[in-house]
Amino acid sequence: MQQLPERQIQQFFPDQYLWFRSRNLDEARTSISSAYDSHQLEPIGAQSEVDISLHVASLNSVNFSLVEYGSDVVATVGEGSAIYVLMPVSGQLEVNSGTTRISCEPGCAVVQNAGVGFQKIMRNRYRQLVVKFDPQVLLEHVAKLKGVMPTNPIHFDSVMDISSSMGASWWRTVNYVMEELRNADPNTPQQLIYEPLEQLLIQNILRCQRHNYTELLAAPKHFQLAPWYIKRAEDYLREYYSESVTMDTLAQIAGVSSRSLQYGFKKARGITPMQYLKEVRLERVRDELLRGRPQTSVTPIAMACGFKQLGWFASQYREKYGETPSETLKRVVSDQ
Repeated sequence: MQQLPERQIQQFFPDQYLWFRSRNLDEARTSISSAYDSHQLEPIGAQSEVDISLHVASLNSVNFSLVEYGSDVVATVGEGSAIYVLMPVSGQLEVNSGTTRISCEPGCAVVQNAGVGFQKIMRNRYRQLVVKFDPQVLLEHVAKLKGVMPTNPIHFDSVMDISSSMGASWWRTVNYVMEELRNADPNTPQQLIYEPLEQLLIQNILRCQRHNYTELLAAPKHFQLAPWYIKRAEDYLREYYSESVTMDTLAQIAGVSSRSLQYGFKKARGITPMQYLKEVRLERVRDELLRGRPQTSVTPIAMACGFKQLGWFASQYREKYGETPSETLKRVVSDQ
């Protein structure tokens, strides 16, 4: 990753973007909580003072900010309501969420999904750029692109490699937004500046970082025009999802060769037939868990829906729905 020059960061955040600067822990905690989600903020070690500043550019539904910690601190969020892209500029970041632990320095980024609690440990005069997204706005953008409103929360992969082609593309977007904000004509109405930058950030996080709607966005928009044999295969998979299905069997049902079926699915749906079957099975499991009772168990439901490798099933479920199957069931039962 090409490091962002210190001078460029300082120039980007002039006084009009300063949210607060303080050495008072309570004041810093309150100010950061008002900009992000509610935080618990504590110094690490024997130090009693903190040295924190925050600059924020509010681009309608997206917040673009730089936060600086002059001392080592730990921040805890009970359950985030937003999606955050955390991009270290200097220092070290450690993010803990459930059993997941991610260490991150300049050159990588962490995407923290909504609906889960997390802890951030920040050391060595840590500074980070942060882009905060409203998850509902992201879903609405997906709906605008595909013509149908998604029914499940959006969930991103947690680690972004800035050195990858997509990660580098995201970083170029961040640099561009910073440049535009830094050089914005103060006489231009803010909406004319902020709205296109907001849309650019939304479009590029959906494009550059993998999430549970990546395949949907990759599929052609008018997928209802799929060939008849695709419809026939889909009908079969939706009816016999719990059974073992091979490509040869499915091709025979569809009345075309396996190669033609693979190509037709990829062109019409953006995924393979087996990926489509996996999605159907996950939907069936989800439906059963959402109707769960205290005596309900995840394992028999997953196996009845065709999943034989339970560890793989659990990871695929979490990637799609942003929570484990047992977390879904526990939440449903506790609400009864």
